[in-house]
Amino acid sequence: MEADLCNAPKVEEDFSTNVKAIAESLYELNLCVRCILRFLKEKTPSAYEGNNSSIAKYIEEEYGLEYILKEQDTEHNNYDTICKGCLGILQNGCDTPIVNKIVDTVQSSGYEFESFTFAISIPLSTMAYQHSLLLHLKEKFSKFYDAVRTADDLPSIKEVIKWVCGPAVGNALGVYFKHESPFKISISFHSEGAEKSLDFLSEVDPSRFTEKKKKKRAPEVPLYSISSIKKALAVLSSAEEMRRFTSCPPDVPVAQCVCQQIVCSHGSLLIGGRYNKYSRCLPQTPWLIDGERLKESSVQEKIINIIGPPIQADDCRFSSSGREDIDVRMLGTGRPFVLEFVNPHRTLLDEDFLSDMQKQINSSTKEIAVSGLQVITKGEYSILKDGETKKTKCYSALIWTKELVPQTELDKLADIKDLRIEQKTPLRVLHRRPLAVRVREVHTMSAQRIDDHHFKLFLKTMAGTYVKEFVHGDFGRTKPNLGTLLGVESDILELDVESVDVEWPPVRK
Repeated sequence: MEADLCNAPKVEEDFSTNVKAIAESLYELNLCVRCILRFLKEKTPSAYEGNNSSIAKYIEEEYGLEYILKEQDTEHNNYDTICKGCLGILQNGCDTPIVNKIVDTVQSSGYEFESFTFAISIPLSTMAYQHSLLLHLKEKFSKFYDAVRTADDLPSIKEVIKWVCGPAVGNALGVYFKHESPFKISISFHSEGAEKSLDFLSEVDPSRFTEKKKKKRAPEVPLYSISSIKKALAVLSSAEEMRRFTSCPPDVPVAQCVCQQIVCSHGSLLIGGRYNKYSRCLPQTPWLIDGERLKESSVQEKIINIIGPPIQADDCRFSSSGREDIDVRMLGTGRPFVLEFVNPHRTLLDEDFLSDMQKQINSSTKEIAVSGLQVITKGEYSILKDGETKKTKCYSALIWTKELVPQTELDKLADIKDLRIEQKTPLRVLHRRPLAVRVREVHTMSAQRIDDHHFKLFLKTMAGTYVKEFVHGDFGRTKPNLGTLLGVESDILELDVESVDVEWPPVRK
């Protein structure tokens, strides 16, 4: 039959009868009913739903193929041969058994979700089979396929799986299938030896494939990719050119493509809030040097150790709007922070849960406190990160001076506005930050005397200002500094962050 199809005379281009002729040709090529619809450019999702019998009936009614049901085992959804259009994926891979398998996998996974999407992986060899079929059809029915440049212009195998399995799985789980959802069901189809059917590409494009075979590739680097196959197939723009290297239409696949794996995963869950730190011996994040822990705990751990277990995530990442040194307290309304839970199982968090987590954290320690815990979106997280360089911070510092500073000199500090300073990378952070001169601003200052050698300094600065170095000068690396402004040697004994001036997390209405 294959030889007859290759040498068949060109069908008369009468559009009124052409579609039926194409449908008959697709049937004779032993394509499954769903692939017949795909190559007829059918884009109605509901047409692909149901079993083979109902789809065959749809084709009969639409295209007049009265005999399509006679030679197919529609009860068990099997054919005598493997479909050349999908390697059997749509033939047997998106009906009741696979739907049940997906539902069972999801229900046993333990995830919470309100919707779901599919991530589908199919053998790359399907690209060659579909390209060969399309070139054969374009040769016979050029007018009908004139606007179809590549198989990508037809409903894809992956699209049809989503059209068929999406509603069915959604009905079983009681949620909606969406094209974009944080809960992903990854389905992998595999066909034994499928890659062998791509061997002809080494002759089509030796520089891309033959040379690559000769070179020693790392095991994880595949010989074929979607991009490389597309580029090679683009060279074969006609059935005649395709037949120089392989069969056109293609031969029957040697192995049925089966569902190899179903894996569930969930996009990151973001929880935002603010934290206060009342200890001068607690780092913000785990303090490790050369693999050795220097401090027993951290702000990050005190929060994650309580809120993490019920979320059941693979990992948790902590980030914040800046950071304070270990000996600096974070007072006022606290510092904004975000917890990113990677692949969380528990995701539907209500206000009671978050309130309970907040109470547990705050009652577990006197070193920190959290407030405003809430689930946030990626967009809200981006707003926080984008605003890091634009925010201002307010500090209070205990200052020591070697000599008595007259009150008139202290009062003059309040008259200084938007003082521009240049800070060379501080010596204390030079081991982890590049050497550079950073221009910063001290917006306002005021002083409150304590005794002859001590006073409280209150500052409002631009984000990224090294306050300690502004006070003591860092051996002249910060200019001007408090010492040069007052004309005395000065140092900082204690530092507190009084506020991080950014409206975050967002206020919920």
